[in-house]
Amino acid sequence: MTIKKKYDGITSVPIKSSLGKAEALIQKRGKYWYFQMWLPKENRYERRSLKTQYVETAVEKAEGLLIEVRQKISKGESIGSLNCAYGVKKYLDYRKKEVSDTGEGIVVNRWKTLQLHLRHWLEYIGTQRKLKELDISDCLGYFDWRRQSSKRLIKAITLKNEQSTINSMIRYLKEINETNIQAFKFEKVKAIQTDRDLIRRQTFTREEYKIFYKTLRQYTAKGLKLSDDRMRYRQLIRHWLLISANSGLRSGEQRQLKWSDVELVYASNPQTNKKERFAKISIRALTSKVRKGREFIMRSGELFDRLREYQNHKVNDGLVFSMDGTRQLDRSLLQKEWTAIMKMTGIKDYKERGIVPYSLRHFCITERLTSGMSIQQVALMCGTSIKQIEATYYHQPQAEQLTNAMRNYNIIDGLIHTN
Repeated sequence: MTIKKKYDGITSVPIKSSLGKAEALIQKRGKYWYFQMWLPKENRYERRSLKTQYVETAVEKAEGLLIEVRQKISKGESIGSLNCAYGVKKYLDYRKKEVSDTGEGIVVNRWKTLQLHLRHWLEYIGTQRKLKELDISDCLGYFDWRRQSSKRLIKAITLKNEQSTINSMIRYLKEINETNIQAFKFEKVKAIQTDRDLIRRQTFTREEYKIFYKTLRQYTAKGLKLSDDRMRYRQLIRHWLLISANSGLRSGEQRQLKWSDVELVYASNPQTNKKERFAKISIRALTSKVRKGREFIMRSGELFDRLREYQNHKVNDGLVFSMDGTRQLDRSLLQKEWTAIMKMTGIKDYKERGIVPYSLRHFCITERLTSGMSIQQVALMCGTSIKQIEATYYHQPQAEQLTNAMRNYNIIDGLIHTN
């Protein structure tokens, strides 16, 4: 290795190897110094900014870089910097090794979320941008860009999650010496509105919910001229939505729920002295977003009894929300049916408010809180933290909560009619 360019000792200074041979140089451009080294096998220069105005610091950094480059050459490794697209692929391949169905590592859906986050980042930063050229300030405009480029309202928590994924990738790439930075600096998230306000808008009111579950009866009315398979499919959708509102399950948990995870029991209701059907639901750690298993009891256990009547598969290891027990309910098909049902309800602003199937989980949590259940009880049931509930959901004054808890609601557990 030799220096092709001449040096003058003032604006360009030679960098010598341990053998005393000048194999690279530093050159001053404007205020800052840059490292340059000719790579004969690649027939190009390796150029990197040293990010300093002081020649002594530049020489020290360049000597370290020279050692690094020589080591890579001796191992037969490429010296050139990876582009961002390749860096994302390298990180995703690394995280894919952690995907597990044993309760350890991450679930498949989490890995897919990482893909989505980094796809957005690549659109912002550019696929061909060199990883070694990235600067800690390159993502200061990311949040504004995401909100301006998206057709939907993006919540603050979504942006924070994307920030976490991006910087996790950068830390990994730094560890394998593919970037010069440890993490990006991001602007402070500017909330368009508080999370509580957003959740209120995305949640049914009680009156709207009454309209909703009555509409579900019309959606599956016996008088409709539907084939048996089509009616079974509509009943599957109907019971998905009703159980979601009663249980507060996340969509991923619900999608992977098996009949072996559900135990149906009878118990006496002290208020009515009548026996009622309950469902004891076990969420496996490997299907939980937070990778923690939990158990809770849900009222309206007859919903599961009724759903099973419409299914052909009866094995306990089969999926609850499936036409054949093996294939999960398709997200796009569920969304299509949801749109049709919401149009039937006559709730005209549901799109503007962001009311989606996941809103039923919000409704369940909100109703249980206002009915007098403690935050800790709701957190345990729904698999979330007390802090998250306190930060996100609206709470009435304690006196009002107690009043609500003592009322004899005409809807099950402050939630729904299921007949």
